[in-house]
Amino acid sequence: MWVKYFNFSGGVFFIPFLIFFFTIGIPIFTLESVLGQVFKKGPVEVFSMIKKQFAGIGWASVIVSWIISIYYAIILCWSVFYFFQSFKSPLPWSREAIINLQNTSNFHDLNSSYSNLTNITQEEDYINIDYFIKKVLKQSEGIENMGSIDGELTLCLIVTYVIIFLCISKGIKSSSKVVYVTAPAPIILLIILLFKVLTLPGISLGLKFLFLPDLSKLSDPNVWIKASNQVVFMISIGIGCNILFSSFRKENEDIYVSSFWIPTLTVIFGIMCSIINFSYLGHFSYLVNIPLDKLPLSGTDLAFISYPSALCMLPFPNLWSILFFFMLITLGIDSQVKIF
Repeated sequence: MWVKYFNFSGGVFFIPFLIFFFTIGIPIFTLESVLGQVFKKGPVEVFSMIKKQFAGIGWASVIVSWIISIYYAIILCWSVFYFFQSFKSPLPWSREAIINLQNTSNFHDLNSSYSNLTNITQEEDYINIDYFIKKVLKQSEGIENMGSIDGELTLCLIVTYVIIFLCISKGIKSSSKVVYVTAPAPIILLIILLFKVLTLPGISLGLKFLFLPDLSKLSDPNVWIKASNQVVFMISIGIGCNILFSSFRKENEDIYVSSFWIPTLTVIFGIMCSIINFSYLGHFSYLVNIPLDKLPLSGTDLAFISYPSALCMLPFPNLWSILFFFMLITLGIDSQVKIF
């Protein structure tokens, strides 16, 4: 999420983000925490108790959480697929493996949404686009051609939902224990990746893009809209999970300290992720000699195209790939547990 917005506005994104974080993020997070602690109920019942006509607000948050959980399950499914593929040598999305795949498979042309990538770089630099679009997603030529069910992805999706079920099967008792593993695991892995990334050439390209602001973009309302979206999404306000978890708090527990530090530590963790993301992207930009703003920097492009390319260029690529996708899995499980 951070990378997508920074690609749009650069380091100036920090300014509106911090403004919205302190004026909207922390106050609403505190309000939801207080509502849960006082009423000891979930979002639907809390808003119904405030006023019966407000029950729709609670139901809306439940529906939004349900939609987000489906979205995260798909991303988690892809991460599980890539995690198991990371044990193969060479990595299936490496240049060597893809060329072999192309020689033995009938590949269709790249989807038009990725045609700009083939124009700005050599085929071998972004060869793993073929792997994600054609091998993993098996993307068809259009919506009119639905294609068939993919057995490998279906199995990974089943594994994903089994993991989620086991994590939440006993409610707060099981989910709270899962968080003890899924919360610190990404931090430990990110620290390992941070030490590694500091040894790579070209990281200054990414860090300059991240921290040097272009103040002229502050006049663009889209920067402010995206900053507010990121605040809401990052600290999970407005979807009812804070109300639900706070309902298990003791009545005499000081909620204001945690309501400040939980969002703040989340933001610090996000900035740490951004430093690592842009350092790796700077290194990748340095190796392939492509400007950073020309790389695919958003969402699935970053996680399943750019990062795998960068990982193939590191020593012991299988090890780093396993660590990276294990981190994505733990982050996805942590997000799913929080949403459910």
